[in-house]
Amino acid sequence: FGGESRAAHTAAAAAAGAGFVELDGPLRQDLDTPDDLLVAQADHADLLRG
Repeated sequence: FGGESRAAHTAAAAAAGAGFVELDGPLRQDLDTPDDLLVAQADHADLLRG
């Protein structure tokens, strides 16, 4: 849904009659652009190490 997609995801869930649950945790970060992914990788590098 692109930037600021939370509202669009919420509306799509409601339109489909689906439930919507928002969780707080390390995967909460919104990823819409390649730059968002780079920020997430930097912010959570400890989770990406195997």
